[in-house]
Amino acid sequence: MATRPAGSFYWQRNQARKEQVDPALARAREKSGLDITLPWDEDALAEVARAPRFVRAMAVTNVEEFAAEQGVSRVSLELVRAQAQSVGMGKFLS
Repeated sequence: MATRPAGSFYWQRNQARKEQVDPALARAREKSGLDITLPWDEDALAEVARAPRFVRAMAVTNVEEFAAEQGVSRVSLELVRAQAQSVGMGKFLS
């Protein structure tokens, strides 16, 4: 169940990002198996990949939304940790 209305700016932006034809991003999506829409550092992807499979998509969405709020265009391990801390999940990271 979505938390934002269908057709909202959030979903339109995510769809536009998915349609980007960036070869490096496409390779990262394929390698990680995650539906990422921003460039991610390898260690950041590895951290999210440690989460249970059913949580990963939500984690990616939350981290990328946090990145947008922070004005960041690339997801780093530090950003993943900051987002986790901001929602009280920091204790679950390595």
